[in-house]
Amino acid sequence: MITILCGKSGCGKDTILTQLIKDGLAVPIISTTSRPMREKEKQDREYHFVSKETFLKMVENHQFLEYRTYQTNMYGQKNTWYYGSPIVDPNAANYAVVLDINGARSYLKHYGKENCMVIMLCVPDEIRESRARQRGSFDQIEWDRRCEDDAVKFSETATDGVVDIVVDNNRSLQDAYADIKHHILSRIEQR
Repeated sequence: MITILCGKSGCGKDTILTQLIKDGLAVPIISTTSRPMREKEKQDREYHFVSKETFLKMVENHQFLEYRTYQTNMYGQKNTWYYGSPIVDPNAANYAVVLDINGARSYLKHYGKENCMVIMLCVPDEIRESRARQRGSFDQIEWDRRCEDDAVKFSETATDGVVDIVVDNNRSLQDAYADIKHHILSRIEQR
């Protein structure tokens, strides 16, 4: 089974993914990206960090199930970041991955609804921004761009038919994690 965590920037997806892995409930599907590594990230833990040129060669060699680009504007400098997901066997382990809605659609199309559970985390904007500021290297222009992008990508129309479970993460990450853990364990028992 593949648990897909999605939601707007700063909603706690990576934190919950890390806890699922730590508790032995999931094996991470580690995506590849050309974006710069954040302060507390490590190579091959959060992502496989590669150059843009290497990423494009990997696309050329059909190494991703799906890939996407984001137009960024960090510190007034425009750039394009690439993200790609590897292909896995959904029956080999209980996997978890963080994707946007389009990535979730690609997984559902490739692996089938029966092999995927899409969980969307919802958090008020002020909490998301506060969390983003705590990550380090916060850039207001980039944050505003992400919020605009998120408003489109996570609109009700965009998520319709994709999301199985919505978890309100406006209480605490621990409460949201407990809800997600319950859903995963229930789904594993049904399989």
